[in-house]
Amino acid sequence: MKIGIFGGSFDPPHMGHFWICQNAIDCLGLDIVHIIPNALSPFKEKHFVEPHHRYYMSMQLANEVNAIVDDQELNRPEPSYTWDTILNMRGRYPKDELYFIMGSDSLADIYSWYRYDDIISEVIFAVAPRIDYDGPIIRNEKVKEIKGPSVQISSTELRFRLKNRKIITRLIPEKVLDYIEVNKLYL
Repeated sequence: MKIGIFGGSFDPPHMGHFWICQNAIDCLGLDIVHIIPNALSPFKEKHFVEPHHRYYMSMQLANEVNAIVDDQELNRPEPSYTWDTILNMRGRYPKDELYFIMGSDSLADIYSWYRYDDIISEVIFAVAPRIDYDGPIIRNEKVKEIKGPSVQISSTELRFRLKNRKIITRLIPEKVLDYIEVNKLYL
């Protein structure tokens, strides 16, 4: 089987995440994608909403594509390292291909990650191009480009728009937006 691993803060999940996930499934023939909200990335200082909210919003995103939400990083002490997630996934799927889904900007920073050499040896990188990234793109047999429709939006921009009550239609999946409104998040 081909297993996708799509980690991130998902603070909040948005249509950019949806299209990356859906395009990875379509382009690479992934059988399932694990959406994995992180507890706290070593590269971030904080999240804007509690982990359980990000988990439930991620569930709404997963319901839109062939994905499941995996809480393994939320149950780990901080910071949350990708290598630990890869080890966990390799233990669960010892004979399957693991595809690590990420943006081209993140791939360019891979050499700063904890145990990056081990990560590189264990996964195939499924890379979504980012319009706002103009740096080098690593190209080799371990990197597969995700092609297809995309929405270039960031969670930072969405939090700003939510806080300032600006239009966000079609930028966030409807059920995620419903969850945000019911729970009065990002205000």
